[in-house]
Amino acid sequence: MNVGFVDHPMIAMAGASPDGLVGKTGLLEIKCPNTATHIEWAVAGNVPTEHRLQMQFCMFCTRRDWWDFVSFDPRMPDGQQLFIRRLHRDEKVIKELIDAVLELVGRA
Repeated sequence: MNVGFVDHPMIAMAGASPDGLVGKTGLLEIKCPNTATHIEWAVAGNVPTEHRLQMQFCMFCTRRDWWDFVSFDPRMPDGQQLFIRRLHRDEKVIKELIDAVLELVGRA
């Protein structure tokens, strides 16, 4: 299901915009990077580090439990075009993010 901007439940002017909602508990993020990046992500086999904090913040905003990270590269051979990894909600990371943002905006 498509979704627009989701307001953060505690911080004004903050929120998230996932690429889609999946069922009642999931989210979807789709990237179409250059081939080198797609290969790098697939070889590593994990949700890329540079996207994890964004995904955790979004899970908090949307009150969702998991997020499927998808990388697609149509230039790759069949069977290697699609890379999917699931990231689960991490309450400790989310608390650290919220605390850092509140400190930054002077509300801690």
